[in-house]
Order: sequence, then C-alpha cells, then structure tokens
Amino acid sequence: MEGLDRATTYFAGPIGGASEMTLLAERAMARTDLVASAHSLRVLIVTVVVPFVMQFSGWHGLDVAPTFARQLDWQGLALLALCTGAGAGVMKLMKRPNPWFLGPFLVATVLTMNEITLSGIPPWLSNTAQMVIGVSLGVRFTASFMHTAPRWLASVALATVVMIVVCAGFAEGLAWLTGLPLPTMMLSTSPGGIAEMAITAKVLQLGVAVVSAFQVCRLVAILLLVQPIYYWLYIRKP
Repeated sequence: MEGLDRATTYFAGPIGGASEMTLLAERAMARTDLVASAHSLRVLIVTVVVPFVMQFSGWHGLDVAPTFARQLDWQGLALLALCTGAGAGVMKLMKRPNPWFLGPFLVATVLTMNEITLSGIPPWLSNTAQMVIGVSLGVRFTASFMHTAPRWLASVALATVVMIVVCAGFAEGLAWLTGLPLPTMMLSTSPGGIAEMAITAKVLQLGVAVVSAFQVCRLVAILLLVQPIYYWLYIRKP
C-alpha cells in the first residue's frame, strides 16, 4: 500500500491507546495520521460491537461490584496534581515512554492502594482532557491521508474483527481458569479503550474493577514494551 513504512504498520498494530501509540509513532518518524486513524477505528468498532453483543445476549448484572463516589477537594486535588506531576517528571528524566501517562498513573495507583484519597476528579476536567486528546489526534490528519484511507481503514476493520474473535477465545480460557463470569472476562480482554470498556462494565454491571484492572495492565505493558521491542527489532545495530 502506497505511503506505508515499517514504523507506521508496527505502531498501528498494538492494542494501545490512540494518543499514546500516535506519540510513539511520531518519535519513530511514522505516519501519525494512519496510526491515529487505525487506533481510533479499532476503538470505535469494539465500542459498537462488544456492548451490543453483551446487551443482545442478556449478559448483565452477573458481577456487580460496589462503586465509590469520591468527593472533590480542591486542596487535595492541587496536592494530587503536584504529586502526579512529580511522577511524570521522574519518568521523563528516566526517559520512559509516555511519561505524562505512566508517571501520574503509578503515583495515583500507589496512593489509592495505600487508601490515601486526596480528591475526586471533577467531570469537567475529565471532559476537557478527552477533548484535548481528540484535538491532538485530529490535527494529525493530512490531505494525503485521503488517498490511502479506504484500503487502510478496510484492513484495520478486518484486523479488528479478528482481534475481537481471538480475544473472546482468550477470555473464555481465562473464565475457565479463574471462575470469573465470561462476560466480565470478555470486556476485560476486549481490544478497546480503558474508558469505553469500564463504562460498558458499569452500565451492564459486569465487574468494573476487574475490567479496569485488566485494561490498565494491558495498556501499561504495551507502553513499556512496544517501543523497546521496535528498536530491538529494527533499529539496533548488528
């Protein structure tokens, strides 16, 4: 396919977040418009297909987990921003991939695991962050994208369907091994985004905590491994 290179196809493949994979692709001099479109379409297809199948199959209310409303505390939120910002700075000094995600995530996780709840996150702040991510992806599309888009997106759609089927088979194996409900495992292993799968689990009452934990572990593993594997396979000198 015209306009494709090894870096573009490589970073379009992993089941990571659209913004994170696009950033890694940009550092590798890949076509960020193709990478962003691939991950955006994958998440869109998964978000439409998987919840529909769950709802149509009557899989809901099988793994109800309690939810906790976190109150907003402005002083606590400022302290949380300071701590997570410091985590991002440490990751940046260590030259880790996506330091602005990994650093704050690890700091917030450690605090929460130690039952230190500084503040909840106001909805408008989360919505603003989503908007900024969307804008950062949208501005990467160029006129040349239109020439490659039809065949590229068709191949991405086909690959996404294959991934859904493979992940469903993997989920069935995990459900058998762990004894957890199959629908929860299907959402946990689906090749979609963390937010989309967690919201689906919340609406259908299918174990939000388990789904979120699986999806977060998958994303962190991809962020830590994808870039080193790329350089090990294609950039390192013999």
